[in-house]
Amino acid sequence: MPENLTIQGIHVQTLYSQYASKKFIVNRKYQRKLAWTIEEKRNFIDTIIRGLPVPLFLLAEVKNDNDIKLEIIDGMQRLDAIFSFVEQKYMLKDGYFDLSVMADTLEKMKSKTIQQREPVLDSKICKEIANYLLPVSKSLSMVEEEIEETFRRINSSGRHLSYQELRQAGAIGKFPDLVSGLAAEIRGDISRDSVLLNDMSKISITNRRLEYYGINIYEIFWVKNDIMSYRNIRESKDEELIAHIISDMILDNKENYNAEALDSYYGYNSNPLGETPLGKTKIETAIDRISEEVIKKQFDTVFSAIEEILTKKTLKFANLIYKKSDRKENWRSFHVIFMAFFDLMVRQSKKVYDEDGLLSSLNGIGDELIDNRVSERLWDWQFNDRTVKSIVGRIQSYFVERVVDDPAFDDWTRNITKILMQSITEQNQYDFKIGVHDFNTGKYNEPLVWDIIKTLTAINNLGPNRVGYVLIGLTDDLKSAEKHKAKYHSPFVQVQDFYITGVKDEARTKTGNVDKFLHKIIESIKKAPVKPESYLQSILNNIKSRQYHGKEILILKTEFNEPVWYDGRLFERNGSHSEPVKEENYYKVYNKFQK
Repeated sequence: MPENLTIQGIHVQTLYSQYASKKFIVNRKYQRKLAWTIEEKRNFIDTIIRGLPVPLFLLAEVKNDNDIKLEIIDGMQRLDAIFSFVEQKYMLKDGYFDLSVMADTLEKMKSKTIQQREPVLDSKICKEIANYLLPVSKSLSMVEEEIEETFRRINSSGRHLSYQELRQAGAIGKFPDLVSGLAAEIRGDISRDSVLLNDMSKISITNRRLEYYGINIYEIFWVKNDIMSYRNIRESKDEELIAHIISDMILDNKENYNAEALDSYYGYNSNPLGETPLGKTKIETAIDRISEEVIKKQFDTVFSAIEEILTKKTLKFANLIYKKSDRKENWRSFHVIFMAFFDLMVRQSKKVYDEDGLLSSLNGIGDELIDNRVSERLWDWQFNDRTVKSIVGRIQSYFVERVVDDPAFDDWTRNITKILMQSITEQNQYDFKIGVHDFNTGKYNEPLVWDIIKTLTAINNLGPNRVGYVLIGLTDDLKSAEKHKAKYHSPFVQVQDFYITGVKDEARTKTGNVDKFLHKIIESIKKAPVKPESYLQSILNNIKSRQYHGKEILILKTEFNEPVWYDGRLFERNGSHSEPVKEENYYKVYNKFQK
């Protein structure tokens, strides 16, 4: 056995103690989302109760945030099944885990961090679970490339992962990063590459029986619009669709929309010792020619236009495109509609000007132009191109030329969604305010505006050029959203667990319009007790007012390269709070900016 590899039996309660200390991390560059159903979780716990053997867990010691963590190479679903059962997230047939049988859970119960749920499983069975020896292989010196290759080889045999997950696992290049990033933004499970296992449930997709998962499957764009099913999302078909769309956007020589084409783009070969397919070079070269940033901007712009129209008109994509059939999987239809919009908005530099006319033209277009080809499974790139051209001919009269630097083209729909979803696991870089007037008195709250600036300085002081945002016009508190609705007689829009109220109603009532409302906030910002003054100017230069789901949102951004003082003190962000730095630790803040 190599010197840097250990294999041993570790008790469940020992691993839970490490979990409680936030030692386990998930590398989302190659690891899939939490995907087990409640039945799969219960079956695994039953295996432990029966004392049957379980597969080996593979971990690697890595340095993360100046600490040694355990990166999970294989066993994430199983570890989550154990830890979420222990933490009362679900029950077995006879009850919930007894928190009193392990020291760590007993302490959490006493501190009311976790509440014991009823009925309680027999303590003898719970002790058997706590004392069960899990087989663990731990590597002490693997580098990132070796970890990713190990993950891919483990999952290449059998059907542990979907085909798309196997392509993505360990894939290196701009194309896989672009596809996975866009897919995560649309689903809402956005995060940094490295995420604590403790936080994975927050960005995992739930069905009706796993309520502790943070993302509602039925609110995801693809499922809500009957473009894809839950099963499709679980198998990462959304990433396959985005990969095909990106290839359509950037490749001159088209390929058919099949598994072989995707394998070539990802450089994937089911034989780990086989050669890398040549298509990867082609698609990476195309990305280099155009740039990742431009491709992402183009994709976001087109996607946002489609999503915004459907949301504003409360329409489902499938119900708009098809009138004669009841389809639940319409990704090919979305592909051609997307490419028609892309042709008009990107290649021809146009924008939508008549939404009602456009929707009328699209109404039932799938029955006429798409349906027969889908059912016969005769889809190829030639048919795809002909269909796109037919759709363009049908809808182009509802688009007009876009002037250079048209503010309406500076679309923030996807950016705001990304900010909301990232805030779930990275609270210290984001904050949200529903407005700047007191609900009870109706008076303008200038101290609240100054508190927003204090929050931005605290985010800034986390490190050089730290990007953070405060958005005004939304909240994650339903009661506040209901109060706003009652006061301004305007409904809010729900996006996952966020409530979008916008500032337009408040602005119209209090100042007359959004421009005057924004001017009042700017005047308050200018008076904020902040040093250096150049920081305030950078905040003012970055203030934006943008549409999001038909609501006006104010966006304040921080991105600076030196420490910032607020009212004679330094603040730092800790979770969702801005806390003053102790004077004896001021030097630590300054040291961050000198690295």
